[in-house]
Amino acid sequence: MEIKIYSGSEIETIKNDWNELHSKDKHAIFYNSYSFVSIWIKHSVDPSLIQIITVKEGNTILGLCTLLKSNSGPRYLKKEMISFIGGIEFGDILIDNSFSAKQTIVKHLFKGILSVVDSRICLTKIPDNSLLLSYLLKTHDYNKNCVSRIEVPYVDLNKWNDFDNYKNKCLSKKLVKRRKKFSKEKDYEFSCLSGTEIPFDEIVELHQNRANDANRGGSVFDSKFDLYKELVSLDESYCFLIRVNGLIVGYRLAFLSNGVLYSWNTAHSPQYDIYSIGQVLIYDTIEYSYNNIDDVDKYDLGGGRYSWKFELTPDFRTIYEFRLNTKHTKLFNFVDSLEYGLRGFFKK
Repeated sequence: MEIKIYSGSEIETIKNDWNELHSKDKHAIFYNSYSFVSIWIKHSVDPSLIQIITVKEGNTILGLCTLLKSNSGPRYLKKEMISFIGGIEFGDILIDNSFSAKQTIVKHLFKGILSVVDSRICLTKIPDNSLLLSYLLKTHDYNKNCVSRIEVPYVDLNKWNDFDNYKNKCLSKKLVKRRKKFSKEKDYEFSCLSGTEIPFDEIVELHQNRANDANRGGSVFDSKFDLYKELVSLDESYCFLIRVNGLIVGYRLAFLSNGVLYSWNTAHSPQYDIYSIGQVLIYDTIEYSYNNIDDVDKYDLGGGRYSWKFELTPDFRTIYEFRLNTKHTKLFNFVDSLEYGLRGFFKK
């Protein structure tokens, strides 16, 4: 096996190999697909800051990891940091699952990661079924650097066989009644659109209005409009909509990859809060997925320890963070402590 590192500007040269590898990894996620990564680089970062670590045997790529170089720390004590790319709900490597020595691939990948690090590694949102996480946890020198961070609830569609079974086991009677009341009083229309069918401008307007009404400091679409517009146009993109009198009053955006429907963005009109429209959207989305989308095995509800998510499902995953300082000097560790101290001070 050999390690080969590509820059972001070279990504197109390995497109076919990347897509094939993604299809061979049973734990592959949307956020390490070629389509997501290439679009994110195009709109978000200088390609020279991207390091694509690959492990190859001959001309075949067996493992891959996409990293971003950046600087962190106080103004006069900045240090270089390696992390997963931004805008992701999960961060992970890709591995050829048909290869028997998978841990050997992971070991070589991590060696490649260390080779591009100047001072600090910060890998966040690593899912609990990650082979990278497994390697780090079983390695004595890295075990203590892995910390669990947050839960990600999900609905396992296969666990409940059909929607009626899921509804009877998991959904509260209060939600069912509110949905019936919403339907009776407003005669709402639910629909699902994909890719270029999605009315992007309309959902952006709803999200921006909701953000302004809630004084949230702006919408996610304000600064990266072109990035999200191209992502939403992908075939993997789904938008679940609720309309009242033809007007969109709620939506949920999601990406489908490897059997998982990843929640990504949502908004609804506050005038319908009395109907729990956010949960009604999820209710209808899950029902639609059971009956109309054959490829969905799990519906990921997104990160966050919100009680309403756990009212919809008993199942969740845990995501981890791995931090490592490769320069163990007193000054470097002091800078780290100072940075965390400043963060804590300004949060007060």
